[in-house]
Amino acid sequence: MKAFTLIETIVAVFILTSGVLGMVALINQTISIAPQSSSQLAASYLAQEGLELVRNIRDVNWLEWRQNTEILWDDGLTSCADGCQIDFSSGELAPYTGEFLTFRIPDPPSYQYGYFIFKRKITIVSALDKLLVSSEVAWQERGRDHVVTAETELYDWRKLNE
Repeated sequence: MKAFTLIETIVAVFILTSGVLGMVALINQTISIAPQSSSQLAASYLAQEGLELVRNIRDVNWLEWRQNTEILWDDGLTSCADGCQIDFSSGELAPYTGEFLTFRIPDPPSYQYGYFIFKRKITIVSALDKLLVSSEVAWQERGRDHVVTAETELYDWRKLNE
């Protein structure tokens, strides 16, 4: 066997260096994407929570209707065409002000409005015998705007059972 020539050595070092630099670039990209993925997941959960809080208002109306038939199934839900906000602890829709959500850890843990990177806007539009509910969670990360939206339709299921 002959010894390696200078050109073969340079080629081998170039190939090894390219492989190492490629792995470093991949690791760097993975590390930079991880926080964005985490924020995307949290925003998805917050958007779904917004829908659940609206659904809870509808369900409470239905339960209260059993005691007082003058209560409508959509009480408190029809004034959000321009946007509302709701936090876990209040259970009531308020006009949207663009406040940030904040995480607090009481028992049980919940989100409220204050300072956090997320803003949640609930939009409810009446359409015949149903409500079209949209929960939009927006945040800014690394100078870019991000939005996650969840939507559902709510019905007066008392009428569906009649």
